[in-house]
Amino acid sequence: VFPTYEDALRETQRVQAVSVRRMIEALRSNQLLAGYIYTQLHDNDYECNAGILDPLFQPKLAYYAAQEANRKIRIVLETYERVVYRNGEFNVTIYLVNDAGIFGSMEMELTVTGPDGKLIRNDMLQIQAREGIQEIYTMVIRNAGQEGMYITKATLYSDKKILDTALYTNQVLSPLKEKSGSIPSGRITSGSKISDSVKADPPSFYLVDFKGKVQDWMAMNDIEFKTKLPDRNNSRSSTDAGFYVVEPIENEDDLKDSRIPIVLEQVRGGATALFVELPLICLSDADEKLQELRDRGKYVCWCSPTDLETDVFGFPIQYLDSKPRFVGPYHYFKKHPVFDGLDAGHILDDRFSRVMPLASLKIEGAETLGGVFGTPIGYHFNIKGCEKARNPRFGADLCTVKYGKGKLVFSTYRLENNLGVDPVADRLLWNMLRTL
Repeated sequence: VFPTYEDALRETQRVQAVSVRRMIEALRSNQLLAGYIYTQLHDNDYECNAGILDPLFQPKLAYYAAQEANRKIRIVLETYERVVYRNGEFNVTIYLVNDAGIFGSMEMELTVTGPDGKLIRNDMLQIQAREGIQEIYTMVIRNAGQEGMYITKATLYSDKKILDTALYTNQVLSPLKEKSGSIPSGRITSGSKISDSVKADPPSFYLVDFKGKVQDWMAMNDIEFKTKLPDRNNSRSSTDAGFYVVEPIENEDDLKDSRIPIVLEQVRGGATALFVELPLICLSDADEKLQELRDRGKYVCWCSPTDLETDVFGFPIQYLDSKPRFVGPYHYFKKHPVFDGLDAGHILDDRFSRVMPLASLKIEGAETLGGVFGTPIGYHFNIKGCEKARNPRFGADLCTVKYGKGKLVFSTYRLENNLGVDPVADRLLWNMLRTL
């Protein structure tokens, strides 16, 4: 994902800077708050990446982001729909935080630029600036017709002089049927492929359903599938392998389901099986077990390898706590057709907050397509008290494992409860069915 350690360093600092700016802006634009405390000033000890200064007190990108967010007069843009479906709408609310002692008549220019770089909205507002926090305007962008990124820009003028500028981005994704047509009998229709590297003729789908949410989603999107699995003694060849979609396994009863051994046998013969959301299976009390490890003095933090694992597939799967926090762990998508349209090659931002995993996997020999690194890397030199930052821990959110003649695909993305609600969840699962 990142060619060098320095590239990864810059990317983590960029993400931290964006987070710091948005948090401070959210606090400053809240009428109920009089102030805030930021911790911490510099990187040190277990908060090796939380500072706006590095351990040698040199400014990081977050330092300049904090300066920007704390300007005496500051425009704050707020939106709750970072990603929407094509032809849908998103709102951007504009606030003005004014501690500068500059009042009176001002102008604010609002522009929205589409994915093709063309201006689709240009509003000029006359405002009366006053002290404190003002909600200036809510701009509604309807019928966003192009897939891609939309950039909202707000510029504040006083006597034709620019006082402040703010930017915000929203992403538009096409609905699945509109983007690619249906997949009858698991076959991609002509002219519907989303990438040159996407397979043109995927196998038929078999579904192992538990709660039925994935089943409902597949039916809603005209993806034909079978719920009756092949006869256990009928081994399929690698040239006629099926694609098995297994709904989330969440407990011991699901794991003992009689269909799971049939799926694994088919995979050994050349099929592919996608396990949608593989959380801490057989470990419903995982939080308590993690706490027990901490109570015994074992170092267990985000993305730390733990003693929690399962071997139901015949090989060990180790689980990592990778719940997103203020500054890490960092989830990413590799550049691969499975992430088509989802801005791969970067650390994931809040556009992906609904689907970000709470747990990631470590499987020896697995190919990681989307993953996580859990140790903050805010600097690249050895400083006493921050040695852990020199040993990043890695895990997989989406990976493939060779299994006999076939392959297993494990995902920990939180898709099930977001299908049909979050365009990112829809696109992720759709791409998995089409490309893996």
